[in-house]
Amino acid sequence: MAKLISQLVVSLDGYYCGINNKIDWHIIDDDYNSYAKKLLQDAQCLLMGRRTFKLMEQFWPTHEARTASPEIAKEMNRLPKFVLSQTLTNTNWPQTEIIATPIVKTVEQLKQQHEDAILLLGSGQLVRLLTQHQLIDEYQLMITPVLIGGGKSAFRDMATTVSLNLIEAKAFASGNVLLRYQANKK
Repeated sequence: MAKLISQLVVSLDGYYCGINNKIDWHIIDDDYNSYAKKLLQDAQCLLMGRRTFKLMEQFWPTHEARTASPEIAKEMNRLPKFVLSQTLTNTNWPQTEIIATPIVKTVEQLKQQHEDAILLLGSGQLVRLLTQHQLIDEYQLMITPVLIGGGKSAFRDMATTVSLNLIEAKAFASGNVLLRYQANKK
């Protein structure tokens, strides 16, 4: 059975995107790209919600991405991508399957069908839902040293409390801090 890893970039005050879905405060540098490359290389496939997918689809298949971040672009385009959406119907990004069936059941099936890591990128609303159903095995939070004062939080108003074990804490020269946690399942 695959391990589901959630990877989110969040502000110090806990938001994964700011007001109007802004993410221009994310610090993406060589250290972050090295981390992301390893994370992608260790994944068997990617999982995303519609909004995150639309952002990724606009950049990673492009010549600009292959020029700016060739190693990350290679991995993003190589990996199979599963997009959970009730409204998205098609895409031109190869290796992408859009799934409209019930989310929780779909993720349970994906975990059964795969053996290695499934990497859930961004997708804060999906993270919240899958956390409440205890389907996420590991959380990788890249804390960015910025306070944005408002936006969207993946963990606000959750109906459940989730206990976590720290696996790793790593500071980067940019001020980013990676926190890796394993979920304690009941």
